[in-house]
Amino acid sequence: MNETDMNDTVPDKKTGGKRRRWIILTAFVLMVISVLVLLPVGLQVGLRQWLLENGGERVQVADVDLNLFTGTLQLTGLSIDVDEHNTLNAAQVRLQLAWLPLLQRRIVIEALTLGDMRMEIEQREDGQLRTGGILIPSGENAESLQENTQNTHETETPDWEVGIDSLIFSDIDLHYSDAKLKMDTRIVQLSLRDLAAWRPEQDAQISLQATVNGAALDYTGSIALFADSLRVNGYISLLGLPLANFQQLTGIADELAGKLTVETEVSLDLSVTDMNLQLKTDTLRLDQLRLSTPQIHLQQESLRWAGNIELKQTGGTSQQAVLHVSGSGDITGEQLGTTLSQPPLNITQQDLQLGIQFTFESDSSSDDPRISAQLENLQTNELHARSDDFPLAGMGSFRLEKFRLHNAGALEIEKIRIEQGYVAQAVDDSSAPPLFSNNNLTIDSLVLNEGNQLSIDNILLKQAKIYLTRAADGGSNLDVLMAAVERMASTETAQESETETAPVKESQTTANPATFHIGHFQMSDDSTLVFDDAGVTPKTRTDIGIENLELDNIDNRSADQLMQLKGKGKLGRFGHYQFSGDLQPFADKLTAKIEASIKGLDLPPLSPYTAGDLGFRLRSGTLSSDIDISIERDQLAGETQLTLQQLALIPVADKDQQGGMSTVSLDTSLNMLRDSNNTISLSIPLSGDINAPDFSVSDAINQALMSGSKKAAMTYFMFALQPYGTMLAVAKLAGEQMTKVRLDPVQFSLGSSEIDETGRDYLKKVAGILSDRPKVAIKVCGIAVDGDATALIAVTEKLEKTEKKLPVEEPMDEEALRKRLEQLAQQRAIAVREFIISQANKANHQLVSCLPELESGENNAVPRVELLI
Repeated sequence: MNETDMNDTVPDKKTGGKRRRWIILTAFVLMVISVLVLLPVGLQVGLRQWLLENGGERVQVADVDLNLFTGTLQLTGLSIDVDEHNTLNAAQVRLQLAWLPLLQRRIVIEALTLGDMRMEIEQREDGQLRTGGILIPSGENAESLQENTQNTHETETPDWEVGIDSLIFSDIDLHYSDAKLKMDTRIVQLSLRDLAAWRPEQDAQISLQATVNGAALDYTGSIALFADSLRVNGYISLLGLPLANFQQLTGIADELAGKLTVETEVSLDLSVTDMNLQLKTDTLRLDQLRLSTPQIHLQQESLRWAGNIELKQTGGTSQQAVLHVSGSGDITGEQLGTTLSQPPLNITQQDLQLGIQFTFESDSSSDDPRISAQLENLQTNELHARSDDFPLAGMGSFRLEKFRLHNAGALEIEKIRIEQGYVAQAVDDSSAPPLFSNNNLTIDSLVLNEGNQLSIDNILLKQAKIYLTRAADGGSNLDVLMAAVERMASTETAQESETETAPVKESQTTANPATFHIGHFQMSDDSTLVFDDAGVTPKTRTDIGIENLELDNIDNRSADQLMQLKGKGKLGRFGHYQFSGDLQPFADKLTAKIEASIKGLDLPPLSPYTAGDLGFRLRSGTLSSDIDISIERDQLAGETQLTLQQLALIPVADKDQQGGMSTVSLDTSLNMLRDSNNTISLSIPLSGDINAPDFSVSDAINQALMSGSKKAAMTYFMFALQPYGTMLAVAKLAGEQMTKVRLDPVQFSLGSSEIDETGRDYLKKVAGILSDRPKVAIKVCGIAVDGDATALIAVTEKLEKTEKKLPVEEPMDEEALRKRLEQLAQQRAIAVREFIISQANKANHQLVSCLPELESGENNAVPRVELLI
């Protein structure tokens, strides 16, 4: 074989090498093509199989598109059904990776988009979480997974870093449900940009537009996820979140309704051991809130907070951990209502305004937290409290200035103001005033220290009114108040008895008793005490005016402390009183020194009491008294100077007089005590124990009789020398009538109590006489006549026709007409007295009131006020 043949039979090495390279290249290309073709299919099959193995009963994946050249993975048409119910449906998921950063061990997600997805999240009763139909590991599986993860971290040091250039979620519906909560969330759009682990201090930008149970939720801010401490900064807005879905989550509410609105800046710095959370809230508002539990029911139209809150925690979970919470801001509310079931109490208020600063600090080394709070200005209007249907108390306005709370047992209040306050409003009669009311109450500098030590600098009560009543059956408006208080106290006692009593510490059993000190108390500005008494006939009304009442140094800390008191005011319309003194009210036995005086107390209004007890009515008269008493350890010593002016009595028809005493005999006895000015003066000594004092009116009368022995002797002979004494009595009476001064009456128009010009000129002269003769007393007796009745009826008919445009069907009741006439007669007497006093102020106590009189059956009777000396 020649060389040429040999060359032809030996394979060409160069040609064979090329062929192998082509075969390898072809195989590689085929492999790449296979991977490119089969990998999406494999991913699709693998994903479907994994979803089926982890809870999905029916899984569909419409398409998986993988582009390795662009690093893009797109998943479309993902659907999972469980129990023939769709739990997850995602139209499209798209992921785009950058390949080159992989060389630097960095996973960079250039874009991750998820859109048009619906997913259900369910927390099952066994505690397992199902998300989109897929069971999330829990219990032992979760613990095993966590343990494996920890072991991996211990054995390997991960050095791969992750970054996201752009993440966008849109049109995502999430439905969450468990045994206590159902919540629907729709993410309109969520975007995250520029998140990178290799730039830990750079903030990634986040924005969210969503709805939660129909409430709009927006968030714009930043996050530093990979920094040494997690940082979150942004602004969150949640508008009108319904609260009803969270009712069962509270665990105690029978009803929860209303809407929550939050608009606030958020700043969070969270490390392994420390946390700092700051909220700068524009609005945190609850609208139309209703919360009901077995113990309490809350209802409010609106409650709003605007301010700053800071929460700091240091030390993590160690024994040196410290929690500090502080804040300041304003709270406003409208139409607030609170109802307690036990004790039965309902509290309502029209609005609320409050400025507050507070701090709370607690550390693991102490059981008692440190609390402080300061209210700059708290104000509420139309605050009312009811027990069942009884209006217990209320106020038109309540204002508190500079409230400071130090820990749990000490507080300071600079000023408390209450306007239009009341206690125990009448229920049956809406026109009746409450038991207590006031125009203005101010409390200055209230301090409550630990150990129940109360101190108040000053209490000022203006235009207060105390209204007491007695019904015909003996009941009082106090009874309703006491019944309400007893109901509340009984329910509290029942609750305490049902509650298991905790062991009482020894320190609690030796707690100091409560003490208080009030520097100054004052009641002024025409305050009054009114007593309406329907227990007598006719029913009567007593008015005691309080021009000024002051108590100084009210202190129970020492039994020897002296309290000073003084006061003055009016008794009825024209009487006056005043008093002053010192006393030790908290001593075991009372010690006091009191001086008091009463001037010009009208006696006719007391006739209902004398008529029932003595059988006489007080036609006219005034009472004055000077009282000087001393009390030394419950032992009384003192004297009362009593003066009665122009006293006149009239018998009650068909009434047995006390002790068989007739009008003549009583008048005779009183005449033995009268002086030439028709005045009775008595000096009554007071002595004995204050619980059973001794005072003898008979000694005072005997003293007065001795000073008037001449008059007493004449009276004795008049009745002892009968029948000759009768002649003496007639002669004496004639002499008295001859020397008696009679003044002209003041005449009035029919149905009127206005003094005309002639009457005013005449009364000016009368006032001059009283000023010149201060010992002279004049009876002022108002009289109404039949003509007044005709005039009153005519006026009433005219008013009814004018205002109601209706004819009068029935005449005025006879009893009502009689009361109107008596009232008219009394108004005339008051008008005369007030005019004389306006001309001669010191003449007040020289004027004596009479019972109003009605003259019936006399055609020529003139309506008038008689002036009798």
